Amino acid sequence: MEKVIKKAVQQVAPPPILSRGFRNFNFNRLFHNFLFLDSLIYPNYNANMRKYSFNFIRLKPAFTLAEVLITLGIVGVIAALTIPTLVANYQKKLLINQNKQAYSLIINALNKIKSDSPSFSYVSSEIFAPSTSQDQALTLFSKYFKTTKLRVGTYRIKKMRPGESHDDANKYDDGEEMPSTNLQTANGMIIGLLKFTYAGCIRIGEVYIYNPDGTIARDENGNPLTEPSERETCADIFIDVNGKKDPNQYGKDVFRFSVLREKYELSSTASMGNIDYIIKHNDFDPNIIDYELGGDKQ
Repeated sequence: MEKVIKKAVQQVAPPPILSRGFRNFNFNRLFHNFLFLDSLIYPNYNANMRKYSFNFIRLKPAFTLAEVLITLGIVGVIAALTIPTLVANYQKKLLINQNKQAYSLIINALNKIKSDSPSFSYVSSEIFAPSTSQDQALTLFSKYFKTTKLRVGTYRIKKMRPGESHDDANKYDDGEEMPSTNLQTANGMIIGLLKFTYAGCIRIGEVYIYNPDGTIARDENGNPLTEPSERETCADIFIDVNGKKDPNQYGKDVFRFSVLREKYELSSTASMGNIDYIIKHNDFDPNIIDYELGGDKQ
């Protein structure tokens, strides 16, 4: 063994003269000599390792600064085109899920209110009794939700499709107002309760007359036309699934229930839309139009 090691050492190239530096130093030869010695000490070592060599002189190819900048520019353009769409789709999906959760929450609460009433009807519930004030009704109503705050303030709600202003046919309407008798739930939803004081929940009044195209019918002086109306209603319930956050528009994040004597029903009109569309199609009604409250007609 000593003779073999001695012979191997003799085959190793002598170290370079320091004064010459490392310019002419043969690293590849040193590496192969190292593998040869190692193979003597470890006979079973993989002989294929001897095929490898190091090249300390040649540099590996890399991207130039111009190429890097061009690549970053392309990535930036793609991001600018796709990120707004991704964000909009995420917000839309979030609102749809919030609508479904709010719908389920309201249905459960209304069914519980009815089951708690003396004659299993809304007209007999203390909440909707004519003698119950708005504040008293709101306090009783809030017990059916995980309420965090009463009366969080009012704000305007856009209709699903804009109507014309009652005062100026050339302007859009100014929407509807969230009732001041409202509450906010633990998940941020705002529920407005507009309780009526009609005897037996029968509302007698007047309503606007509309033309076939959805505009308000007017007389020769431009005044809106109305007609007598008798309607069964105990209260209207406004639900904004994400609170005061935009868009605050029927058909997107706002829907409404009407509480009748014996049942409830979704308010479904051209201006309010219907949450049933969201639940059935998992999408917003394509007839929704965005507009500026009180703005000029386009």
